[in-house]
Amino acid sequence: MKKIYLVAGLTGAAVLMGGCAASTPVSFPSTIEVSQGQEEHTVTVESTETVMAVPDIAEVMFTVRTEGQEANVCQQENQAALERVLEYLESQGLEENSIQTSGYSLNPVYNWTETEGQVLTGYEMATQITVSGIPMEQTGEILSGAVDAGANSVDYVRYLCSTYDDSYQEALKKAVESAKAKAEAMGEAGNFQVLQVASIEEYRENQSARYIAADYAVAEAEPVAGSSNYKTMDVAAGELEIQASIQVTFVIQE
Repeated sequence: MKKIYLVAGLTGAAVLMGGCAASTPVSFPSTIEVSQGQEEHTVTVESTETVMAVPDIAEVMFTVRTEGQEANVCQQENQAALERVLEYLESQGLEENSIQTSGYSLNPVYNWTETEGQVLTGYEMATQITVSGIPMEQTGEILSGAVDAGANSVDYVRYLCSTYDDSYQEALKKAVESAKAKAEAMGEAGNFQVLQVASIEEYRENQSARYIAADYAVAEAEPVAGSSNYKTMDVAAGELEIQASIQVTFVIQE
């Protein structure tokens, strides 16, 4: 804090107020103290660090789709196939709350002809099943088993890491350390010393980085010879890239 002192060359003489012949004397201090703030010097750097993690669980969405000339028949066939798939999934030791029927649709199917125009030919019903928390080593077997039980579409497969949050915290710590190293390197070149952190700003986390997506087509699954069962699908999740990005402001001293 800098202090500036102004010495007043005034005595206790009376001060005449606007046009008055006389007024009450006003006393002034001999010294007036003025405070002036000293602004801190700072440097700001950005840092991004990545931690690799191996996915250990999966989330899968299946669709059970049926067609029929009558809406009620189409719905009954869909319900029967759905029950078979659900029964299979429940038999695999999965948590009850990890299996969810996540969507239903029943729609008319039309065919266009030049003579009759739009003609109703039947109905199509689709029911989605989302299964989460599947152990990685069990994912291929469940994909194949659900298809064999009646699911005729695998809409998506997502590989996730159950320790994602821990890995993200590790990436954040590394990003702070990297930012400090950058600031100190700049200090060596710019002839200043890094004192302490003034502020840290975390950039918004990319939530899509929480999983690795993979697509599967049921048509690619080949039945085992002499059996209606499908071969177990091979799964290879690879590694999940967990990234943290920050901006850090440091207080510096020349």
